[in-house]
Amino acid sequence: MRFALCACCAVSLAALASGCSSSHQSHQSSGPLSPIGNAHSAHAGWLHEVRARAGLAPNVHYYNFPRSVLFARLELLGIRYGFTVDKVHLIHLSPGQVAPDVQVRAAFPSRISGEIPTIMHSIDPIYRAALPNGTHARWEGFFFQANDEKGRPILGVFNERRGKNWGGGEFARSDALLPYGHG
Repeated sequence: MRFALCACCAVSLAALASGCSSSHQSHQSSGPLSPIGNAHSAHAGWLHEVRARAGLAPNVHYYNFPRSVLFARLELLGIRYGFTVDKVHLIHLSPGQVAPDVQVRAAFPSRISGEIPTIMHSIDPIYRAALPNGTHARWEGFFFQANDEKGRPILGVFNERRGKNWGGGEFARSDALLPYGHG
């Protein structure tokens, strides 16, 4: 499994056997764990990071989509791009603030990999103009993982946006399935 992290990490992701870099660069390295172990490690690292950042900038409120909007968008995207939603867990970080944790099941790994930028733009948009809270994001963090029909991880993308330096990254079972370009 390959990882690409784009982060200013406050948490050690050594368990991923991957590096951290500025938000403008990416780093790739092979992890020594199985694809399932790497996905679990990435998820645990993301949970730790969004929870650690929850106390930063406590006056900033993210204008999260209502649950019904998130669920409806996931359902429509699933029909359009050939996946089914397995799990949506809204991680409560502070009053009224959540970070979605989504897992889907996809029959065609290369198809979902190629569509991740479009999918994420629909459920986790970044706006050019700042929202009333001064940020450009709807959520303070997001984790999206696609699994194959047997429940094995295909890929994942994640981010953390509370605080001065945004972080995030992606992982996939092979370089060909990394959804964002690395050059």
